Amino acid sequence: LTADNFFNRGRGFAYDYDFPKIRVYAGREVCARIRCAVPKQTLDESYELVEIEPFRPFMAGEHTVTAFPAVHMQNEQAFIYLIEKDNKAVLYCLDSGVLKSEEPYNWLKKHEKKLNAVIFDCTKGDLPQDYDTHMCMEENDFMRKKLVGCNAAGGGTLFVCTHFSHNCKMTHAELEKAAQKYGFIVAYDGWTAEV
Repeated sequence: LTADNFFNRGRGFAYDYDFPKIRVYAGREVCARIRCAVPKQTLDESYELVEIEPFRPFMAGEHTVTAFPAVHMQNEQAFIYLIEKDNKAVLYCLDSGVLKSEEPYNWLKKHEKKLNAVIFDCTKGDLPQDYDTHMCMEENDFMRKKLVGCNAAGGGTLFVCTHFSHNCKMTHAELEKAAQKYGFIVAYDGWTAEV
């Protein structure tokens, strides 16, 4: 979101808001940028900023969420998320390159987390490219092996690829065919799954 997005969603701008404040979960740097860019009155009336830290679980409604450092931004801490509810767990890995640090895998192992699903960033499709802030299927497979290796994932885990870019120059059918060799599911707008 940009400062304009926050202003345009503020009370009195375009809608008669009759609901609670919008809660925004973000790291320290992002919260600081929002506080600098958005008028204080708009923030106070319409938003609640919640600063999150890596590896510190927090509640978001009925979900327990743990942020892990993403490989995405140079000037701020971006995150991917472990989302848990009712003994189910999803690792949501969008807008990140492959996690090469052992820290997330060690945390999952230490806390004995079992993933029902992993949703991978697959911006590059099945085409490795020379940038590390998004992933391709080969990188998704690297992470899958790391997750299986730390006992967080296994035969019952759904592995889903999404967040595709037109730059990978693949149709949905081509993505599905490429994903078969890894056993990945290729998502699409409106795709759902029960975990």
